[in-house]
Amino acid sequence: GDWAWVASECTGPTDACADATTCDACTARSGCGFCDGACRSGDSSGPTTGTCSGDWSWIASECAGPVDTCATNTDCASCTAASSCGWCAGTGRCSSGSSAGPSTGTCSTWSWLASSCPVIDTCTDNSTCLDCTEQAGCGYCATSGECVSGGLTGPTRGTCADWDYTSTQCTCSPPAAACTMDSMCCGDLSCRRGASFGVRCCTESTGTCGTGADCCGYMDCVAGRCTCRAAGRGCLDNRDCCSNTCTAGRCA
Repeated sequence: GDWAWVASECTGPTDACADATTCDACTARSGCGFCDGACRSGDSSGPTTGTCSGDWSWIASECAGPVDTCATNTDCASCTAASSCGWCAGTGRCSSGSSAGPSTGTCSTWSWLASSCPVIDTCTDNSTCLDCTEQAGCGYCATSGECVSGGLTGPTRGTCADWDYTSTQCTCSPPAAACTMDSMCCGDLSCRRGASFGVRCCTESTGTCGTGADCCGYMDCVAGRCTCRAAGRGCLDNRDCCSNTCTAGRCA
């Protein structure tokens, strides 16, 4: 054979499979399999030389690895109810594991029992003070601009310096009042320009109105409802148009 006198002469034969760097590329070649992050010569039973400490992938379908059946659960309650499954709130995923954590990787927000699942506050679905206070058990924290669970004296968790628990406590502007942001307006009103007024609280499409002056942008009041504008009609911004596209002052 070849006489090796210095280390540089010790290379030996090169594995023809070694230059394939991914599992898919490797298994696409004849006589090649993927294991431990490398492509090596072998057959369906394993590599020709040495051993494989991980899973030996001989065909492309084996490259993805085993499927975690827990992953089909999309919320904490269904996940923790399934056998050998736990919920990681940090990633929003359900995976196989034990009470100590997931089988693979780590999770600092691991829920193994339903009782440890994060509490979902349904009050947060409301974005305005009026909508919030109309829902039982919800209050609006004007300080943070959030709707959360609570009672007359304050939120269930944490504190709030400006707490509104009834609609009469909400501070907002009615139609025609000047504003700088939507949260200053009552109910579903928006803060934007109109055809006959500057920036103030006004009614969007499908909202109730008395006259066109109540409606935002260039929209009209038809049969007591603000109506979006058809293609070709003048507009101030996208929200005026039924197509939701205002280009060069005209609805698309």
